[in-house]
This record gives sequence, C-alpha cells and structure tokens, in this order.
Amino acid sequence: MRITGWSLGILLGVTGCLSGTGPNDVVTVPGTATMRIGQQVRLGDGVWALTFNAVTSDSRCPMGALCIVAGEAVLDLTLENLLSAQPRPPAYQVTLKGELPDTIAGFIFQLKQLDPFPQLNKTIDPKEYVAKIAIRSEYLLD
Repeated sequence: MRITGWSLGILLGVTGCLSGTGPNDVVTVPGTATMRIGQQVRLGDGVWALTFNAVTSDSRCPMGALCIVAGEAVLDLTLENLLSAQPRPPAYQVTLKGELPDTIAGFIFQLKQLDPFPQLNKTIDPKEYVAKIAIRSEYLLD
C-alpha cells in the first residue's frame, strides 16, 4: 500500500521534554521535541523521522493588540518511515490546527509552544520559529 500524503498542522497544547538539535537526535516517546524549521528528529527506536518544514500560517493575536479571537498557528510537518523498502519512503504530511492532538501512524502529535510570539508591526523571520511538539503513542497510556 502506498501512502501519498496527509495534511497535519499543529496548534497549542501538551506535555513531555526532550530537545532535537540535529538529524540524528532521538526523541523518546512519550516526549517533546524542540525543533526549528528544517530540523529532523527520529522518534523512539529511530524507525520514524519527523521533520518541521514550515509555519504555514500564524494568525495568533499579537502582544499588545486587542483581538476578538486568539488566532492560531499552523505547522507543516513530515513523518517518514526510515525502514521502508520503497525507494522513497511513504511520508505523511501533518497539519495540526487548534488545541486538539492529531494521530498519524500510531503517534499522537500536539503543539505545546511556538516561539516567538507575534508582536504588533513586527514580521517574524521563519528562521526564528521554535516549536515544542509533544509526541506520544496512540497505543500506550501516559
């Protein structure tokens, strides 16, 4: 079976704690990956890799502003199986929106924090974004 892609974006919520800083970093599950755009971490036993591709939308209410709604941030992530026998492993495009977690390939993902927080009249350089993403197994109780 070939999986072409899923959308998964992420917004705020969750718990855990381990930082990812390079392509060989391994995040224990359950745990939290702290990632910058373009960064990849391996999950658990290293069979799966999670890559933070982009913040596709950031409509969070800026500091110092009065907003009717809080807004949301949407992250684009890719989850790949590194042991796939296929020339190009199946990849899941993940887009989590809102505070509810999303489940992909037996993992539950939820955004814990996205920095920096927007400020009035200031554009955020994509290289500045740092996301804390909580990851747990769909099959294990925390």
